[in-house]
Parts: sequence; C-alpha cells; structure tokens
Amino acid sequence: MGEIRISRHTKLWLLAATGWLAGAGLVITGVTSHLAYPFPIPYNLDLRLIGALACTGGLLTLALAVWAVQLIAGHSRIRSFAISVLVLGLQACLLSLAWLYRDYSIHDEIVPSRGADLAATLLVPHGPGPHPGVVLVHGTSPDLRRSYIFYADFFARRGIAVISYDKRGKGASTGELEFAGLSELSADAGACYARLGAHPRVDPGRIGFWGYSQGGAVGPLAALDAGNAAFVISLSGPGTTLGEQMMHVHNKVPATQPAGKLRDRVWQYWHDRQGYPGLYADLQSARDEAWYSTCGFPPKLLSPEDELALSEGLPFRWMGPYMNHDPINIFTQLDCPVAFFFGELDSIVPVAESLRRINSRLVDTGRDVAVFTYPDANHSLINYTKLDRSWQPVYVDGYLDDLNAWLNRKVLNHGPG
Repeated sequence: MGEIRISRHTKLWLLAATGWLAGAGLVITGVTSHLAYPFPIPYNLDLRLIGALACTGGLLTLALAVWAVQLIAGHSRIRSFAISVLVLGLQACLLSLAWLYRDYSIHDEIVPSRGADLAATLLVPHGPGPHPGVVLVHGTSPDLRRSYIFYADFFARRGIAVISYDKRGKGASTGELEFAGLSELSADAGACYARLGAHPRVDPGRIGFWGYSQGGAVGPLAALDAGNAAFVISLSGPGTTLGEQMMHVHNKVPATQPAGKLRDRVWQYWHDRQGYPGLYADLQSARDEAWYSTCGFPPKLLSPEDELALSEGLPFRWMGPYMNHDPINIFTQLDCPVAFFFGELDSIVPVAESLRRINSRLVDTGRDVAVFTYPDANHSLINYTKLDRSWQPVYVDGYLDDLNAWLNRKVLNHGPG
C-alpha cells in the first residue's frame, strides 16, 4: 500500500476543528466549575483553580483554531496571528462578563471576636436592598467556610445575604478552638451577625441564624445575646441538654452492665467535676477489658495530680456549663420565628426526646415554632443512597422545599411560597 499523505490544508482544517471542540469543551468545563462553586479561589482552591485553568486553556485553544482557519483562507502568518489575538481578547472579555455575573456579590472579611480573628465571606444579593441576612453557624467539627458552600449559595440565591466563617483556630481564622466554650462560640456567631448587619445593603433588623448540629445550640444563644435576631433555624440541633445528647451518642451498652455503669460515672464527672481519684482507679482497672475501647473510654488518662493541676484551666472550666446547657431554655426566651429540622434516623441527636421537649415547651405554648421531620433522613438530611458525582448534595425529599417555603413565609415575606 502506498503512503497516505495528508495535505497541509487538511492538517490545518483538522487542527481548527480539534481546537474549536477542545476549546469549547474546556471553557464549558471551566464555567461549569465556576457556577457550581461560586467563591473566590482562597475559599475553594481546587475546583476554582481547575475552572480557571480550563477556561484559560480553552481560550488559547480557540485562538489557535482561529489562527488555523486564517491560514486556510490564505492570510499571512502575521495577519493570522493578529486576528487570533484579537479573537482571544474578545473571548476573554465575554468570559469575564460571564464570570462576574452572579446572583450575588462576594466579599472576604476579617471579623474580630474575643481574642480571635475570624476569616469570613459575605454573600450579598444584587440590588439596592436592604436584604435580610443569615449567619451560618458550625457543627461540632472544626469546620471551614467551604463546608457550608451549598447553604451559602442556597440562601444568597433566594435574596438572603449570608456570612460564613472558618471556625476559630481553623482554616484562616486565628484563636484556639480547644479552649472555646459555648460563650466563645456564640460570641463568634454574634460578631459575624454584627458585621453582616453593618453592610449597607443588608437590613440589620432582619438577620437570623442558621445552625447545624452543635450550631443548633450555639445559634439561639447568639440570637439571645444579639437581642433582635429575626429568626433561628436549627438543623439537627439537640432539644436535650448537650450532656444528654453526648450520652446518647456513646450509649452503646445498658447502664446495668459494667461498661454502662462506668460510662455513666464518666459523664457524671464531666457534669460536676467531683470524684476523679476513684474514677481514675476504676478506669485503670478496666483498661484490659474487651469493651473498654469499643465503648468510647479514653485511651489516655490524666493522673489525679495532673487533673487537679489542670482543673482550673480553660478546657475543663467550660466543660461543665457545656454539658448542662439546655438549648430549649434559650429558645423559650426568644420572640422570633424558629424552625427545627430533624431526620428520624439521626444517630447523633436523641430525636424522639428532642421532639417531645420542643412540642411541650415551645409548640404547645403557642410560640412561632415550626417542626419538620423526615422518616428516612440521617443527621445531615442527606440521602446517601442517591449521591451522584456532582458537587451538589442530594437531600431527602421535601426538605429543601420545606425550608424554602418557610423562608418565604417568615424571612422573605412572600406568603406561602
């Protein structure tokens, strides 16, 4: 067989076609990454960087395709190069306009709070406003702003300004999380509340708190300190004391068994800080038991002497008030609308007991409280049986619709929604 030769003209057409297809694909990939994660690169480095690189590569590839077409048309290389650069500039301008278009603007802020500087991001809807606002309050984990990207975007696209922050001592925030009790955590949320209210396009009288898990206890505390919070939303926040909630998590064995009796003594110690020498001796003697590690007992123990020396330190000082804190006591002091969201399969929060107390102490007393429960939902209300490969979590059926309708009624004043 003879050698197959491809003419220069055909090569240029192949180059042009490949450039148009590859360039368009890269730009679409970049813009999609931008729309999925509409935050500055420091907020979500990986996908934003991928999107920026994809768009840059796509524009260069498209310009190369234009250059090839110009050569096919018989233009000189200098003219072809000049036209390609012009097209590249026009493409970059159009992409910049698309890149800048969002339903909201984004601002990074540093918010001082009780010996810490909180790295925060504000999302403010377009338009003169003034807009309502919401503070996103973390769960127990050392979360960053990026953990709440979905909710930040969810609220902002509905016309609600958002402030989300790295937890103190984590990410770009300073401070010590290990030494932070409820007072410090609520002060952090309160500082962000004040900063959001100072924005010229935000209505300071229409700002509320959204809290997840532990944030469902911190949020109302910050709302009470703020004095005029507009609403509170609790997602899987406990309706029991925090100590009872923690007991629920670690309640692996009945209290009648040796492990259960020892576990109850540990939690009682955290409540009243009494009787450590005897507890230490019993924990030491139980360390070789098969159930010791599986029931959540500490692998390392402080000696009675070290415990006494540290008992006045900050980590110990806040534990008692934390364990005895009852969020429902705080909710009874609030006059704003409140919404609770629970998954009945939640293994972190005692849902049944939480619902009983919420209904008896809040709902049945005529307060503006809404309670939503979902039978097939877990702590996060994410349906893990329907997870796809996209960025967006798949929440249980009805949850986002209920949240959106409640926001329309209580925050946006849009009626039933």
